[in-house]
Amino acid sequence: MGYNPVDMGRRIATIRKKCGFSQFDLAEALYVSNSYISKIENGIREPSLAFMSTFSELTGTSLEYLIVGKKEAKDVRQLLGKTIAALCDLEKEL
Repeated sequence: MGYNPVDMGRRIATIRKKCGFSQFDLAEALYVSNSYISKIENGIREPSLAFMSTFSELTGTSLEYLIVGKKEAKDVRQLLGKTIAALCDLEKEL
């Protein structure tokens, strides 16, 4: 795990799609061109700090995840909590 602009672009594209934004919609929301979004998502251009900060806020994604792909501890805790709850429910059924 480390910084790779192509991988970062893929993460940005995936998050954009999960949030229901087209490239055009995201470009409008962030006051940039559609071409700029495309170049970022394809790893051709690195996004500005302003872009990253606003994209992070807009999508509720940590900068650390966007930049290097590291999951937040909060995400891991949520997953662990759901798993424990499911196991407790299963234990009650047995």
